[in-house]
Amino acid sequence: MSKNWRFELNCSKKEDGIVSAEAKGDSRPGFSAVGFSSISGELDIADQEGGSSDTQTATMEKVAWATAKAPAGSLFMTGFMLWMSGAGVHIFSIMITGMALLNPLKAIAGTNETFKRFNVPGVRINLTPMKAAYVGIQLVALSMGIWKINKMGLLPLTSADWANSMLALLKYDESSYHSTQTMGE
Repeated sequence: MSKNWRFELNCSKKEDGIVSAEAKGDSRPGFSAVGFSSISGELDIADQEGGSSDTQTATMEKVAWATAKAPAGSLFMTGFMLWMSGAGVHIFSIMITGMALLNPLKAIAGTNETFKRFNVPGVRINLTPMKAAYVGIQLVALSMGIWKINKMGLLPLTSADWANSMLALLKYDESSYHSTQTMGE
């Protein structure tokens, strides 16, 4: 005897075209039902009908901003790993620093690919501020890697770091010039 199992993703039950509050989502404390407004507690008509273009645009903008801000969550972890790896030039600190330098560069290079999914034909969103925030966060992550290279002593910032590439200046011995003149003249 076998039992037939059924799994439904659409758990809402419609009664006369209106979605009931109990059927729309979980009624346990701490869970919010999808489609309910936190202010009025009633279902949005656009959500019942599948969403209007304004609702879709607003939702896509929220998701785009969430995508743009997502790398900020890893900044503290990257900073902690850079701090824990120490200031010495060791294999572990070099690997962590390499990760801190290459990952932001890869992310900046793939910015258009990251936001490609928001170019939906029916929904028009200006992604420029989201992309600018995304690149700005990646530049902060890149600056953390550059700071680590400086703390390791691998960033050439002083004149002593460039001493080998400087041209040798000709030194004139002024004492020999003065010694050829006589004191009595």
